[in-house]
Amino acid sequence: MSFERLLVERRRAIVEDWFHKAAETYPSGMWNLLKKGSNRFANPIGGTLAEATEALYDALLRGADRDELAMLLDTSIRLRAVQSFAPSEAVAFVFELKGAVRRAFKAEIRKGKFSSDLADFEHRVDEAALVAFDTYMGCRERLMKVRSNEARGLTRRLIERAGLSFPDSPPPGEAAPPQDGRTRGATP
Repeated sequence: MSFERLLVERRRAIVEDWFHKAAETYPSGMWNLLKKGSNRFANPIGGTLAEATEALYDALLRGADRDELAMLLDTSIRLRAVQSFAPSEAVAFVFELKGAVRRAFKAEIRKGKFSSDLADFEHRVDEAALVAFDTYMGCRERLMKVRSNEARGLTRRLIERAGLSFPDSPPPGEAAPPQDGRTRGATP
């Protein structure tokens, strides 16, 4: 039987193992909660993680492209980005799939079977991890922009309340300068 066919046959065991290992990447108190159930309403993070591991596994079996992988990873990585995971911690769960597959194929690996097929599959996992990293960094950039804009808005309101002017706004009671960079009254 082919390696790909065995990956399909052993899907349930591999995905469950992967889900449990992925849940362990969360702090200890959290991963016990995540492992208890994958109901998206009773356990939203656990449900999201369970759905993501299943969908990503199936996509890797199909040889999905980067865009599809990014779409499948988006929610899980977005959650990790706002939960203050370090970049390496945020994408570590993707690599856990390699271990789950190796555990499922322990006997075959010992006999030297499927080494080329396993290497190809692990390369697909590595590609998914790179996509996860790109997604994480994009989420962190957007999060930092939101935080920066919030801080800027708060600062602006505090300065305006104090009757002062903000660096890019005119002093109270004056009109804003033209947007083309020219000074008032200057002719081109």
